[in-house]
Amino acid sequence: MRGFQTRRLLSYLVPVAALCASWTLGATGAPAQTLKTIKERGSLICGINPGLLGFSLRDDRGSWTGLDVDFCRALSAAIFDDPGKIQLSRSKLRTA
Repeated sequence: MRGFQTRRLLSYLVPVAALCASWTLGATGAPAQTLKTIKERGSLICGINPGLLGFSLRDDRGSWTGLDVDFCRALSAAIFDDPGKIQLSRSKLRTA
């Protein structure tokens, strides 16, 4: 059942992510260079913050879940046609 829920979520997120990416990439040449760099690297690096409940959480099997992770997978699916081409990096947020 979990796989179905993930596919269903991705079916909603991928078009939204693609639309957002197209708006951003159409704005200037700099984002196009960023996309080129990501494609050359072969994976999307996404920042996660395990301290924010619901955004990124590691389950009992060691898999990451949450909004940040799902959004990263959706962008990866839009860029590479593969939601698994991601690298998760713990964010270092600074507070004022």
